[in-house]
Amino acid sequence: MKILVYNTMCGANGRTPLHTLLFQFLAFICCSKRLINWLYPEDFRDMVAQIKEEKPDILCLTEIPSTAVGKLKKKLRKQGFRSFSYRPSQWYSGRFNIGVMLATKQKSSKNRMPEDTVHALSAGWGYAHLWLPAQNIVIVGVHLALNGWLHGIQMRALSKFVLKQKTLGRRIILAGDFNCTEAFARKTSSLFRKAKLIGSKLRTFPNGLPESMRWDLDHVFCCDSFIIKQAKAISRFSDHLMITCTLGDAKA
Repeated sequence: MKILVYNTMCGANGRTPLHTLLFQFLAFICCSKRLINWLYPEDFRDMVAQIKEEKPDILCLTEIPSTAVGKLKKKLRKQGFRSFSYRPSQWYSGRFNIGVMLATKQKSSKNRMPEDTVHALSAGWGYAHLWLPAQNIVIVGVHLALNGWLHGIQMRALSKFVLKQKTLGRRIILAGDFNCTEAFARKTSSLFRKAKLIGSKLRTFPNGLPESMRWDLDHVFCCDSFIIKQAKAISRFSDHLMITCTLGDAKA
């Protein structure tokens, strides 16, 4: 099972990460609607092409504008993706109402998330979750807040939901932009110890710098019924690197 995680930077356009960031800065300084429209064309052409090349089974895409969801789903269905979940941030509206999209090539079923967990996770930059009954896997995609106080609330809500799913005998995959390193997450939350989660350990931010100068902010965490066979980071046009992570069964 292969998972692809990518912070899309709202589908920003550009030939290199530096080129993208420079024009993003100029667009907002100049308040140029035309330049902003060029920077964020919402066609996700490069990302969709990379997904086709990598052939993942599960996608976790963050910073997806709500206005682009329909078109993006249509493109992904052509690659065999069948099940989708998307939930935007509760704080923004219009073009920059961004959220998290999960997509899988497997059939999913409804798995209700408690309202307090929904409220906490959507207070960041969105979340998504899917249950794959055939594999008995619950997947949660997140883009957690930068604010330390809110980040703590979100981690506690996520922990409560995940541990409940574990008591139901379900296998867990967490993915997305956690806006913290794995070391910080393990130090500040008991979730990783109690749920026996292992991580992908890839340094993804900021793109364009040497690996030794980057932080691991984007993650794939999974319970110990899985093993991580391979994990790699791929440089695209966002300020975050794309990551792919291949999982196998621990007992296989």
